[in-house]
Amino acid sequence: MACLSAHQDRQIRLRYLGLALILLAGFYLRASSLAFGLPALNDQDELVFQMGALRLLTTPTLNPKWFGHPGTTTIYGLVLVDVVTFLFGLIAGWWSNAKGFSDAIFANPAYVILPGRALILAFGLATIALTYRLGERLFSPTVGLLAALILAVSPLHVAFSQIIRTDMMATAFLLLALLQAARIARGEGGIGAYLKGGAWVGVAMATKWPFGIALLGLSGAAILRLRIEQAGLTELARRQILMAACAGCTLIAISPFLVLDWPTLAANLLIESRPFHLGATGGSFWWNLKWYLGNPLPNALGLGGLIVASGGLVLLARSHEARYVLLPVILVFVAILGSQNLIWSRWVLPLLPLLVIGLALVLERGGILLARVFNRPQAGFALGLLGALALATPLVLTALSEGRERLNDTRQQASRWLVANAAPGSTVLLEHFGFDLMQAPFSYRWPLGDAGCIDPIQLLRNKVSLRQIEALRSSRSNVDYGTVASAKLATCRADYAIITQYDRYAAERERFPREYAQYARLVESAETLAVFRPEPGVAGGWVVRVLKLPPVPRP
Repeated sequence: MACLSAHQDRQIRLRYLGLALILLAGFYLRASSLAFGLPALNDQDELVFQMGALRLLTTPTLNPKWFGHPGTTTIYGLVLVDVVTFLFGLIAGWWSNAKGFSDAIFANPAYVILPGRALILAFGLATIALTYRLGERLFSPTVGLLAALILAVSPLHVAFSQIIRTDMMATAFLLLALLQAARIARGEGGIGAYLKGGAWVGVAMATKWPFGIALLGLSGAAILRLRIEQAGLTELARRQILMAACAGCTLIAISPFLVLDWPTLAANLLIESRPFHLGATGGSFWWNLKWYLGNPLPNALGLGGLIVASGGLVLLARSHEARYVLLPVILVFVAILGSQNLIWSRWVLPLLPLLVIGLALVLERGGILLARVFNRPQAGFALGLLGALALATPLVLTALSEGRERLNDTRQQASRWLVANAAPGSTVLLEHFGFDLMQAPFSYRWPLGDAGCIDPIQLLRNKVSLRQIEALRSSRSNVDYGTVASAKLATCRADYAIITQYDRYAAERERFPREYAQYARLVESAETLAVFRPEPGVAGGWVVRVLKLPPVPRP
């Protein structure tokens, strides 16, 4: 017995050593390009979330005044990170008071964006560890480790572990709810598992609305458990109501202003439900699914990994517990993806942990089968690991390549070109958040919907609020030259322009005819000085054009 115990202890130590190495590799892939773009911001939503957090720090309220996702946990999490950043900078002498901190942020948002990204990175690593735990609980430690390995190197997962958004946090909370579902399915935890599972569903919903479908995994587990216990429908209904009530109470406890400030909630949801978006407008149900199968999923798992994962779905369906806990969540998420008006790569993130568990299950079973064929029963894990490494290697190369692209974005290339070639004192029309140009000897114009083109430097000095920007953009999905009110185009006069959206509108000119026509007139009247294009493995971003504008714009 002592020998058996020592062997088990060794197995546990090796298992957690393997998980630690996987997490270390995952951390490197994410941290090596975490500061991409800074101090410029290439994802405008990062600033939206941080401005929501800063509002709570600078005004006597706990109301985020934005509930689009609803994103409450993300905004509150950023508040805590910003407080820690402020205290650290105070000790380091970067600023001497709260005003100095505020001034530093509006001059260089990297002070809060980078720590905020670190928070999301931590949640990204948490999803890897939780995927291991879920695979271990439902199947075996081998399945957990192989699933964690594939998720750790998934390029899509790496990319969205570096951006301040709600998706990664919500995925972690989804997995925490499903872990409670796994406990329920096995008859563990008693009534506490139902309460904890419902609570995690509430936290997930307070982060992003659709993640409330984690309740389906809990409901499936409850159905399985009551079938085993041969309990009646009354008991099933009682437990379902208990979990749903716990989820709802947790949601309101975390984000009470969903109720107290319901007009803002209604307005935000109306904006989020827009039927089209530049570069992200979907089609029919099957068109959407085809897009996901042809774009983000191959990027996330590789073509080989996607094929293996599809076989994993069959094995999940044949597993007694996974059929009740995982499959309902997978199927409903797929139905949601297909039925939406918009398509976004990040929307597949909650599916990835569940798909890689199925993928790992195929690798484990395949390794065991091959080991039996070659009469090497002890080699099953090694063969499964070899299969995982074969799938993981191209994913690692892709993740590293995309990291290099993010560090060399076309928008920053255009900024460097402008500093080197434009005459000092020139006025520049900018469409992106080019904080890297703040110290350059230029003045700027920035398009903002109904307000026309405004001075962004003055906007920052006045500590503009998120509500002011949202009011001026007037529900426009994009803030760019194409969406400037026609009557305000004269405010956009400048010597140079760095435009980032022209080629995207040109590709969708039939859907956005007014916006494209506005751009076309600008480009036709100007001289194109430089064009920067994304290049696989070298440069990321969009096609960016640097224009020399005429002294008097065409009517």
